[in-house]
Amino acid sequence: MKILTVVDTNFWMMMDPFLLLRSQQQRMRMQHILKITNVISNWQGIVS
Repeated sequence: MKILTVVDTNFWMMMDPFLLLRSQQQRMRMQHILKITNVISNWQGIVS
């Protein structure tokens, strides 16, 4: 089921460039949040 969902999502992204752009922005934002989280956890590791 999950594979089918991914294929459906890719299909709709191709149909709607705005949706694709928005998903890319969300992915970049998630990566940014993960990067900040890693920096904070590394900093806490150094402090403790």
